[in-house]
Amino acid sequence: MTEQLKKQKMMSPQQLAKITINGIHKNKPIICPMSMRRTMDIIFTLFPSVHRKLMRFVCQVSRKARMN
Repeated sequence: MTEQLKKQKMMSPQQLAKITINGIHKNKPIICPMSMRRTMDIIFTLFPSVHRKLMRFVCQVSRKARMN
């Protein structure tokens, strides 16, 4: 997972702004630029404790990838 995070490109501010503005125009209550947002929403709804553990793991891996 660390290698995969290193390969990913950061989203540009322009891309984030476009996603945000489109979400506002569609009156979305939550605007998330993550590609797997729908999957994560389902996991969070059905298995909140699994979601918390998964997000902690992703944060740890992300921090390690940034340090290296």
